[in-house]
Amino acid sequence: MDIICENENFVKGVELLDRYLSIKPKDKFSRIIAKKGEVNSATLDNGTLYISFRSLNDCYALLGKALAEKRSGFTVSVEKRIKDTGVMLDCARNAVIKPTQAKKMIAVCALLGYNFFELYVEDCLEVDGEPYFGYMRGRFTQAELKDLDGYAKIFGVELTLCIQALAHLERLFFHWREYYDILDKRDVLLVDEPRTYLLLENVIKTCRKCLSTNRINIGMDEAFDLGLGKFLVKHGYEERGSIIRRHLKKVIEICEKYNFKPAMWADMFYEDMKAGKYEGIPKEVELIYWDYRIKREGTVKTRFDQIRPSGAGYSFAGCATKYLGFAPHNGYSRLAIDSEMEELEQSGVNTYRLTAWGDDGGEAAQFSILPTCCYFSAKNQSSSFEYAQEICKVISGYTYDEFLTLDAVNYLNDDKKYDDLFNPCKYLFYTDPFIGVEEVAALPTYPGIYKKISKKLNPLRKRQSEYSYLFDTAYALSRFLELKSYMVEELYFAYKAKNRKALENSLERLKKSVSRLTAFMRAYETQWFTECKPFGYEIQQIRMNGSKARLQYAVKRIDEYLAGKTEKIEELEETKYFQPLTEGEFRGKLYHLYIANATYGKI
Repeated sequence: MDIICENENFVKGVELLDRYLSIKPKDKFSRIIAKKGEVNSATLDNGTLYISFRSLNDCYALLGKALAEKRSGFTVSVEKRIKDTGVMLDCARNAVIKPTQAKKMIAVCALLGYNFFELYVEDCLEVDGEPYFGYMRGRFTQAELKDLDGYAKIFGVELTLCIQALAHLERLFFHWREYYDILDKRDVLLVDEPRTYLLLENVIKTCRKCLSTNRINIGMDEAFDLGLGKFLVKHGYEERGSIIRRHLKKVIEICEKYNFKPAMWADMFYEDMKAGKYEGIPKEVELIYWDYRIKREGTVKTRFDQIRPSGAGYSFAGCATKYLGFAPHNGYSRLAIDSEMEELEQSGVNTYRLTAWGDDGGEAAQFSILPTCCYFSAKNQSSSFEYAQEICKVISGYTYDEFLTLDAVNYLNDDKKYDDLFNPCKYLFYTDPFIGVEEVAALPTYPGIYKKISKKLNPLRKRQSEYSYLFDTAYALSRFLELKSYMVEELYFAYKAKNRKALENSLERLKKSVSRLTAFMRAYETQWFTECKPFGYEIQQIRMNGSKARLQYAVKRIDEYLAGKTEKIEELEETKYFQPLTEGEFRGKLYHLYIANATYGKI
């Protein structure tokens, strides 16, 4: 296939896309002729794709539109409702994406029309003068970041970083001797301490060495313990708002020194702005309003009406939800996007981040959010849902709807409403067979539901695709949950009733569940090492092998009980306070953290 374009990066990029796409440009076009012009349009005529583009990024978006077209002749255009859009990938919750996979994500983002790609790193980057910063966390090396920055330019994408300049640095303070003096409380830096600003300057200076962009996200969200630890002891009580304003001005000065224009999450100013307190909020910063739930009508507009009088720049962060366990919530994310777009336009928002958080260990796959990325692209370009279906298939070999099968392990019914967040894929996975957390209740129908889900996933995992590992992991998960999902209740009721036959059946299910958990662990390891660096995987191993050991322990104890070697199982002698599920809760509950599911004890 011939590619004719005065911009050599586009020629390089199209050639690189061959390694990432299921339907490749050479499969559909005999020639591509791309020229810079006044309009964004692409026309297919007799096998040749003619592209007129305003920017390199637009050129890739037009190529994506053309690849998703089924017609033999067509003209398509790209006009974005929000001009400046990007995907932010969490690399600080153990799952640090491999540079090769980050390149793949950059190329996909370009094809979908996103013009920046942000890595959320906290301490996961190599910083001059700070050898313990990101130590043993899979941190990005400076060489890796420089390489990614150059790669992103080929696709007309800006590589940006989100650091943390105030809170969310609990892993940093693990290095007690090095950073104890600048710990305020829990995960918050000590404001007004010279070593704090030396550290932040070292971080920001490193970002300048590695990146060509002038953007930087300095974080500074959820600093709830600010001023309540060492700061309180050293300086006495000071209102949190005045502390963060003073600190922000100092961080902005460092950013300006290195030619960065900072953005920060806006939540620490929400209450002040709601009360009309704007004094001291610097105008040099962009305030990012983040909201990841389905919005009530007027919510987004109201928040921006509160932010606008500050005089600062403002933008929005939505969510490709993958932070609640092993499976994503693409269906929910779609409804959230639908609920926010009109009000974002009305509020004059020019920048949108689609965040992909990985709270509590980075459990869900980085690429499990692909359909949400495709759907926002379609929505932002005022394209039909069919485009989201087809561009997803172009990239992966799976349609948007087929990808939603990954969500199914969290929605234990067939209504496909996706209008709330549940994560039984996590809490049913980790709830202990003997010491189940009381609120984690299950129904006897759950095993049958998971069996149906695994049947849907089985043919998808067998498809020839670079993304089939996602469906293989989900299949192994649903197979395990088929046995595990009602296990706590089943064991308890059988034991209390002294029903030997039921206990024998439970014992056999327990033994099989160990085997199926082992199969899931193998599939999950393949998924992790396909996408991420090895650092952080140790957490998954510790958790999963702990669960496996507890299942094996339960097998041993029940076997001994049935053989008459022990008179009772103490854990099952306790009265369990199961919270009965209501009709609406049939779809599941929401338990965020591993430690809230595994035990009543202290981990």
